[in-house]
Amino acid sequence: MTTKMKPIDMGKIVKQHRGKWVAIVDTGQSAKVVVSGNTRKQVQRKCKELGIERPIITHIPSQLVVYVL
Repeated sequence: MTTKMKPIDMGKIVKQHRGKWVAIVDTGQSAKVVVSGNTRKQVQRKCKELGIERPIITHIPSQLVVYVL
């Protein structure tokens, strides 16, 4: 069974975690960064230690680049 998650406003996440890997979970009201680190493996390991199941793990770029096609 799949559940619907609300769209994530990445604005604050990008400002606070540039250049980092983050794990995001749905709190029911919004999305929340629960773990951040320098590598994907580091974030996965910390999530496992904390018992966080099925987080969304993504890399936040250090520079935002806009492409116009």
